Formats: sequence, C-alpha cells, structure tokens
Amino acid sequence: MHNLIDKNEPFLRLSCNVARFFGLLLIAFAVLALLGVFWHVLYIGYALHFADFLKMASRIILGLVFPAFLLLGIEQLIKCLIIPDFKPNWVLRFGDKIAYTYAGFLLINFAYSSMYAHKMICSSEYDISFVWQSLIPSGIFTFIKILTWIGIGLFLKRIVPIIQESKTLV
Repeated sequence: MHNLIDKNEPFLRLSCNVARFFGLLLIAFAVLALLGVFWHVLYIGYALHFADFLKMASRIILGLVFPAFLLLGIEQLIKCLIIPDFKPNWVLRFGDKIAYTYAGFLLINFAYSSMYAHKMICSSEYDISFVWQSLIPSGIFTFIKILTWIGIGLFLKRIVPIIQESKTLV
C-alpha cells in the first residue's frame, strides 16, 4: 500500500489541493450568500417570513456548506495518507457525524418540502396526481442522496481509525 501511495503522490497532492480550494470556495460562497440574505432582510426591507428565511438559509447550508465539509474531509484524508506525521483536524475526526447530520437534514428538508408542496397543490385546483408525479422522482433522488451520505459516514467511521492505527505501527 505504501508503494502505491508513493507512486501516486503527485496526483494525490494535486487532488488534495483541488479539494481544499473548492471546499474553501464553497464556504466563501455560502458566507456571501448568507450575507446577501441578511442584507436583503436588514437593509432593503425585503419582507421575509421566518419560514421563507429558513428555506433560503437551508438551501445555502445544504447546497454549499455540507459539500464543502466533504471536500475538506477528502483533503484531510489524502493528507493522512501522504504525510507520515499528519494529525487529522476536526473535519475528518467528526466526518461521520457531519455526514449523518447532512443525511438527517436532507430527510427533514424533503419532508418539509413535500408537506409544503402538498399543501399548495391541495389548496389549488391542481389534480392530486401531480403531487405523486413530482414527489416520487424527487423522493427517490433524495433517498439515494441520503443513502450515499450514510455510506460516506460509515466509510469515514471505519477508515480513519484504520489509517491512524497503521501510522502508529510504521
């Protein structure tokens, strides 16, 4: 395994730098987006209901922050492999919990969006079959994303201790 890492070290270093760059870029975009939402609320006087504000903030957090943590975790995981005395930071140590939290937020977001869509459609003249036609594909996609993030959490929960243990044996 060590020979494989040494042979691919330039590619791993490049991957590490790319993951860090895009992870930090996503966090910067998230901060700017949240500041934009606050700016609209405070200075423009944009009348936001609390539910609308939560919906916009959750889209920013779910769409930018958690994927940024995944990229920063990948960066830390690669550093663990290529740097002998590297100590993982909190992103990698708690990566499994971050992935599980993200999966939970995806489930909550889907449930909330489904209830909101159901309420909007049932209060209008649209046919109820439209609810099923729109919710089933998005439900399948959300379920796949949730299972993927649970798998990432399980992977990190098992692989990080193995990497740390193998470093102490060498």
